[in-house]
Amino acid sequence: MTLILVLPTRDGIVMASDGQVTAGMVRTTGQKILCLNERCLWAASGELALIQRVEERLKILPSNASLQQLRDKICEIVKHMLCYKSTKAWNWIWRKESSSRTRSWKRR
Repeated sequence: MTLILVLPTRDGIVMASDGQVTAGMVRTTGQKILCLNERCLWAASGELALIQRVEERLKILPSNASLQQLRDKICEIVKHMLCYKSTKAWNWIWRKESSSRTRSWKRR
């Protein structure tokens, strides 16, 4: 379980998270809060490979873009990643169902 906390302060925000990262069956420590640029932070939880793909795409965003431009580009990245993850999940479900059908068929 990931915990990410953001608290408003008089001068900005304080952002904190736990430090456990899981990749498959391996647990280790790592950062979940990363710098987008000198004005923005971002945080992530979930599948490490997917987070790394998002991070690669975020790194190529222009550092001098307005917040509105960043928001629009980040929305595109997230939508793309959600489609990727959804497709990956459906492919996994299909393979699982296919393999169980094959096993059932072989037993008969």
